[in-house]
Amino acid sequence: MKTVDRALFVEDGIAIVAAVSNRIEKYALRRASNGQLTPTKLWTAKIKYCSDLVEAQGRIVATDTSGRHFGLCNSTGRILWQTEPIGEGDGGVLLADGTFLFATWQGLLQRLDPRDGREVSRPFHAGSSLRALHLTPGKDLLTVVRLIPARTDRDPVGEVLCSLDIEARKMRELMGNTFTNGMYISPCGDRVLCSYIIADPVYALFERPFKWVVKDIATGASRCERILGPDPYFSQPAWSPDGRRIALSSRDAHLFLAADTLNPVALVPGKFAERPAFHPAGTDVCLCRKDNAAVVPVERLSQWPYPDEPR
Repeated sequence: MKTVDRALFVEDGIAIVAAVSNRIEKYALRRASNGQLTPTKLWTAKIKYCSDLVEAQGRIVATDTSGRHFGLCNSTGRILWQTEPIGEGDGGVLLADGTFLFATWQGLLQRLDPRDGREVSRPFHAGSSLRALHLTPGKDLLTVVRLIPARTDRDPVGEVLCSLDIEARKMRELMGNTFTNGMYISPCGDRVLCSYIIADPVYALFERPFKWVVKDIATGASRCERILGPDPYFSQPAWSPDGRRIALSSRDAHLFLAADTLNPVALVPGKFAERPAFHPAGTDVCLCRKDNAAVVPVERLSQWPYPDEPR
């Protein structure tokens, strides 16, 4: 594991699947005496431009940037099936019944049996662009962000957080239009991280900072907020499984925030950092980046303290 673009801990965290530009690799993980998880390569599959990974019924479902899905055998990496491209999306989820659901940015919903790649039902269009499909474990709460087109060139695009009933093919609004630049629901489904571009005329067009706000989904009230950027520009949020931390990525670092305050707790340098992947137990995090990707115990993030003043 030298360069990693995307990663997914599988088999309850005893292995990890990593994607680079032209291949996918699986590694067994062993806890060394110093507490570090040590990877050992098990297999390699040749798939280009992988943008998302999901573990499902003995398969690794890999999705590329065209919306084509590949079903890989979890134990060997053999490609058992693949679909036609359906359009790019943010990533799929494994539903409670074991089927795989994918939503494209153009609003098309596709449901597959991950064992053979066959469609469980015909794809259907939700009537609007979709982002951030998410399933809350244990609650069977399926959510998605519905985009509302701007009315004029001067108006922002709207975003509405909705629950999704895939059987009835209906969405129900959970939070009204936030005019955000991204919404990312917490693992337990009670909070959402919202990103806003600060469109103050004091800032030049490409020098606008971002405001990050954690909101309560039930009430819409803000719990905490923080302004970051524009240089470095942080994006690609990832919640820790326990909902205590939020990780962001920039071109040269991973930034870890306390989710209850959005106060920075660690800044880990790394070339071309990508969205990190948390271990399902929350004990470790895979720092996806170029040349020096690594799996690091969360408790050791303190060795990279955040500077007293933002850079």
